[in-house]
Amino acid sequence: MRIEGSFELSNNTGVSDIMLRLDVGDIVRAKVMEITGNDLVLKLFDGKTVNATMMSYVDIKQGEIVEFILKNKSENRLFLETLKSIGQKIPSLEEEIKNKLLELGLKPDKRNIEAATELKNNNTPLDQEAIKKVLDAVVKFKDLTFDKAAFLVSKGISPGEKAIQSLNRLSNGEKIEASLTQIMDSLIGIDDKNLLSSIAKALESIDQKYEPVNPDFLDANPESINQKPQSSDATSEKQPVEKQTAPYFKIFENEPEGLSINKNLILSIKHKISEFAISNEKGDIEPDKLIEYLKSNEPEFEQLYNSNPKEVKTALDNLLRKLYEKNEKVENEALAQSKPSEKHDTDVDKIRRSFEKMFVRVSEDTKDMDVKKIYKSMYEKLDTLAKVLEASKVPGKEDILSRIDNLKSNMEFINDINRHSVYMQIPLNIKDNGTTGELYILKRDSKRKRIDPGNVTVFLSLDTKSLGLVESLISINKKNISLNMRFENREVIDLFKERFQELYNSLQEMGYRLVDIKYRVIEEKVNILNANKVLDNELNRAKKVIDFRI
Repeated sequence: MRIEGSFELSNNTGVSDIMLRLDVGDIVRAKVMEITGNDLVLKLFDGKTVNATMMSYVDIKQGEIVEFILKNKSENRLFLETLKSIGQKIPSLEEEIKNKLLELGLKPDKRNIEAATELKNNNTPLDQEAIKKVLDAVVKFKDLTFDKAAFLVSKGISPGEKAIQSLNRLSNGEKIEASLTQIMDSLIGIDDKNLLSSIAKALESIDQKYEPVNPDFLDANPESINQKPQSSDATSEKQPVEKQTAPYFKIFENEPEGLSINKNLILSIKHKISEFAISNEKGDIEPDKLIEYLKSNEPEFEQLYNSNPKEVKTALDNLLRKLYEKNEKVENEALAQSKPSEKHDTDVDKIRRSFEKMFVRVSEDTKDMDVKKIYKSMYEKLDTLAKVLEASKVPGKEDILSRIDNLKSNMEFINDINRHSVYMQIPLNIKDNGTTGELYILKRDSKRKRIDPGNVTVFLSLDTKSLGLVESLISINKKNISLNMRFENREVIDLFKERFQELYNSLQEMGYRLVDIKYRVIEEKVNILNANKVLDNELNRAKKVIDFRI
């Protein structure tokens, strides 16, 4: 078993209890605080310290985080060896790489071993060509390290200045949200009204192109709604009514359930109600008129109405009342929004609003997001901004153009990466605070092009304003989910534990079963460069770890 240090081992408090729990062969992970000969003072990850004695010499340094194996114990002292000192992990990996290099006809020298090790960290099959590409890139670009060269080669990206710059920016933690915010702030600070107007119009034009369809209307069947030809003015005039009708079909469908209405009849009635709402003015939409319309246009409705007039009329009356309320609310909101926009909606407001649309607004109702569409519209906006700025003579435009070019290059680089793996940065708006969500999907089979949703590991990283960095390593096996939660702040762990049942129930409603969950403080942050290595270690740890709590 593996002990993560979540227990008391100082000042004899709980020492005898934990000593009973520890067995020879257990693994303890701790930070070396003091070294005096073979005697150590170790700090566990709950902040407690413990005295320990090394059974044999090993090259470790103060401040290093080390994995120890328990060889013996007394009342208040641990007797340990390290994994390194007994020949596990690192020697076996190095020996494996040396043997592979010899098989390939390559010398197992320092440079070849380093190139092969980094390729292996990126789950890349070792061959002469891949190792040669890494070595050539490191020689050609003096500041390019082996890990970065191996990353580029593993993703099929030819090492070049532009790719290396994007990799450096992303591995150093540059986020899409911060880049967008910096560009927006620079634009709205421009002291040129004509240029601001040109930028606002260009952005609005792209927003109209990518304006999403109202999801409330997706339930309606366009073939059966308002089939009569209309002018474009008439259609746009009545479009809001059409859109607002669909959500209330269920009100009518659910209320007369006890009447055993044929489903086909319900569907037909739904469409006729929509036709009636579209073709009549608001003041003319009354239950009696709707009933007469349905009798005339749906033969089976008359029989239904005659057999249950009171129930059917009540259901239709409720439907129309709620439809009135919704329409009035929508109209009032639209009116409220239109009034200030006529007076105060400046070019700066339009630019700011357009940038806000590049962020995915996250709420409890958020279910799907089209990341490809988000990236496509964002890239088009950046490209358009660059063209408008290049044609201007505004002071400081070179700095803005540089920021735009860097973000475009980062997006192109991410697109190149995704030919071989999955990594995305998604600009998010959570409770009116901008942040970036990072998504990694680990591909174990490099030959497999498609991701198997029933057997996949996903890593999500979110830097939140109130909770700090929150990360989730999600392993899915058919309908079973295992979660490895990592937090920047230890105090946040209890908050998530309190919501466990809610999480369990939510996954169950989606058809999944939460079979395992672990909570830990982040020791090593994940970035685009070290993701495979760090997350592989997390997965291996998850298989072995047993958390102790006393």
